Formats: sequence, C-alpha cells, structure tokens
Amino acid sequence: MSQICEKKATGFARPELIEVLAWKSGLMYMSDLSFLRDRELRSERCQVLHTLRGTQAEQYPLREWNDAAAYVTGQGAAFETAETARAFLIHYLEGD
Repeated sequence: MSQICEKKATGFARPELIEVLAWKSGLMYMSDLSFLRDRELRSERCQVLHTLRGTQAEQYPLREWNDAAAYVTGQGAAFETAETARAFLIHYLEGD
C-alpha cells in the first residue's frame, strides 16, 4: 500500500509535498521531478509551478520543503524557512 493511503491512528496520512508535486504534474514517476527543467517536460513544469504558487509555505513542514528542493534540483538544500524554500523552488523552475 502506498504512503498516501497509509492509515494512521488519527485517520489517513497526508501525502508529502514531493508526492503532491509528482501527482499534480502528471509525471509517471516521482524521480522525473529531477528533470523538470528539461524542455520536453515544459507542461509538467508548469503544473508544478501552478501547484507551488497555490501552496502556502505553512502547509508543509520545513523538512518537506527542503526535501523537495533537494530532489528537484539534485543538490542538497538546507533552507531556514519553508517560505524561502518555496520561493527558491519557484525561482528555480521559472528559469529556462
């Protein structure tokens, strides 16, 4: 059973940010998030940007923002605030 449907004592687990980005982008594999700046994934990149712009930094813990930034960029990420990580991801994906 996937993490998304994993039952917790208080109900169903909330999907992590990285899972939401992959799902909403329409990518077949979560690992494809690291290729979002490739020209052939332009539509998927736009979907992720749309999702990020509509997501408040407070909706996910800092660890998940740092994980998403590291995963998408392929580099380590250690932002001090969720808002900084969110802004970085948006800026990174807006680049050509």
